Amino acid sequence: MKSFIDCHCHVFNFVDVPMYLTLTDKVLMGTVSRLKSAIGVLLYTPKFLADRKLLAKKLAEHKEFIQYFERSVERNIEALLVDIRASLGATGRKAADTLIVITPLVMDFDVLLREEQPEQFGKEPSVREQYARLVAAIKTSVVQDIPNARVCPFVGFDLRKLQQSDKDRLDGFKRFWETHNTLGAGVNGLESGKLLGIKLYPPIGFNPCPARLPARYSEFYAWCCANDIPLTVHCQTGSFAAGTQKTRIDENTTPENWKRLLRHPGFKTLRINFAHFGGETGTDDMFEPFRIDRDSWTYVLIELLKEYPNTYADISAYDYSKSEHRNNLRAIFEKDAAGDFGPGYTLADKLLWGSDVPMVISDKSYRRDQSSTGVSEYKSYIRGFVDTINASRKLSAAAKKTIIANLTEANPKKFLRLA
Repeated sequence: MKSFIDCHCHVFNFVDVPMYLTLTDKVLMGTVSRLKSAIGVLLYTPKFLADRKLLAKKLAEHKEFIQYFERSVERNIEALLVDIRASLGATGRKAADTLIVITPLVMDFDVLLREEQPEQFGKEPSVREQYARLVAAIKTSVVQDIPNARVCPFVGFDLRKLQQSDKDRLDGFKRFWETHNTLGAGVNGLESGKLLGIKLYPPIGFNPCPARLPARYSEFYAWCCANDIPLTVHCQTGSFAAGTQKTRIDENTTPENWKRLLRHPGFKTLRINFAHFGGETGTDDMFEPFRIDRDSWTYVLIELLKEYPNTYADISAYDYSKSEHRNNLRAIFEKDAAGDFGPGYTLADKLLWGSDVPMVISDKSYRRDQSSTGVSEYKSYIRGFVDTINASRKLSAAAKKTIIANLTEANPKKFLRLA
């Protein structure tokens, strides 16, 4: 049976997201911030004062995104799986003989909430409670009755916990992982609700590899290497972030931290997915006029992908609505096939498909016909990627087919140890 794997998505709702901190700019959440900004500006425009329907129109553009957060988690899982199944034709697959695997990423807000809302300590939901609710949703008949589907989350872990009290130290997390993971079971043995990996999110406030690596961080990475545990780490500017100081956020998130970590003795086999591949802005920054910017985040990631055996990068949240973004993503595959990025592993074997649902639901690239009012469809998003690759005049038909198949099946299987 063929597979289709989305390596980067979310199925949380308002219960799992610190909305107060988001609305007060303590946490930056791209889609919410854009929505809040658009409405805030709109409220004070003369045109709005004359026509109150403009607010309703602006809200309507974000209707599907808002409703996603209002629904129960099991309904969000159901909606995503059904939507993916309806999209398989765009990748040359048939629903009847395709197993869909999604790996929803669970965010760890525990330390942030403890710092920003100390009066709520012990009252706010913890990451483990969030995971427990997700498992409960996965076990409902609404999800279990969907054929040929597996839902295997990544659990978030804030490395700052390693520096805190005994109950938050690595031993406790190891026991939690050993109890709840399905890693190494293969495609046929995957158990929905069990964990496939760990999510690290540096923008929330920690540097994963400072110049002087803490001993407990080193112990954590050594454990991950020894057990060959997949890690997904955020690696683009923007999205969720703690605080408003962009410089500090970027210092935590930059791929230079991971370059430094992979050079540490014993860590070169770390199994890691650099989520977002630097983002479309990262690829745009890389292609400067007449040269390639080797300091851009995407280029640094390309170096890591080509050098280290277990490094991958997903292209989730990529914006296919702009020709510049499409052209630059396509050029990456073309230039790599031509040898322009040097020797090593090929990027067609290292990049992964991901959507970042629901964060992309309001974007034009997720909408039918890429219009602000078009219906939001997973089909439109995956087609944006497929059409981008197929538009290449430098890649052969076989190479294009391989890239699409690799990103949506072969490469995720390798990263997740399903192959």
